[in-house]
Amino acid sequence: MNRVTNTSASRTMLASIHRNARQLNDSQERIATGKQVRRPSDGPAQVLSALDYRAQLRRNEQMKRNSLDARAWLDNADSSLTHAVDRLTRARTLVVGAINGSADAQSRAAYAAEIRAIREELVQTANTQYLGRPIFAGTSDATSAYAADGTYLGNEGQVQRNVAPDVSIRVNRTGPEVFGTAADPDGNVFQVLEQIAAALDAGDTGAASAGLEAIGRAADRIERAQVEMGARSKQVEEIGFRNAEVDVELKASLSEVEDVDIAETLIEVRIQEMAYNAALSVTAKVIQPTLLDFLR
Repeated sequence: MNRVTNTSASRTMLASIHRNARQLNDSQERIATGKQVRRPSDGPAQVLSALDYRAQLRRNEQMKRNSLDARAWLDNADSSLTHAVDRLTRARTLVVGAINGSADAQSRAAYAAEIRAIREELVQTANTQYLGRPIFAGTSDATSAYAADGTYLGNEGQVQRNVAPDVSIRVNRTGPEVFGTAADPDGNVFQVLEQIAAALDAGDTGAASAGLEAIGRAADRIERAQVEMGARSKQVEEIGFRNAEVDVELKASLSEVEDVDIAETLIEVRIQEMAYNAALSVTAKVIQPTLLDFLR
């Protein structure tokens, strides 16, 4: 009877040693990996929470990339439109000089040549690309928004970017929206400049003078588009700041679920080491040394 009791006590002590060893090993593994949960069985609820946070982080990361792409579209457009307004301002100055009564035919021809050069420069500006896509061509796969003669090659498609959950922002303006159309009373800006240059070549300063107002209207249209796109850029920027905040919040939540409190776990390890060593010490008094040494 005494032998059975001793055997039962020995088994209980051995089970306690093994349990303490597993707990100690688990704590040491958590410190080594820095993670509370290393396998689904460690905590199903925590694993599900971690998976959800990671999915949200991936979605938010995509929103951040979309925001950067949206800002790039809008900033490229803003830069192009700033240049276009600057060139039109120069064209106005040239027209004023050309219709001055002191300008002779040779001077007017020089003015006309520079105005045509500005027109060509504006066509190039209207063909500005971002990542190989002409930004004023809508959603068209055309390689250019405009042909050299000022013909529009794009479409009226809107380029949208999803920058936050349920928030999509249009990041483009089409060529006709910015530079006008052939159906407009003045025609598009390229036609306006060509008509002024032709009038100067013909010595028709009256027609050239009338073109000043057309240039003004073209510049106003471009500036309105620029203001609108600037407002969108600001909106995207603010959303980008919020996306960055969400990223920090999600990472903090994920860390709370996954990551180990090192200081707390080190205390646990120390306590578990003491419990393990105590169990070994007590068991040594009950189990034969040779068997205990084998267990060690």
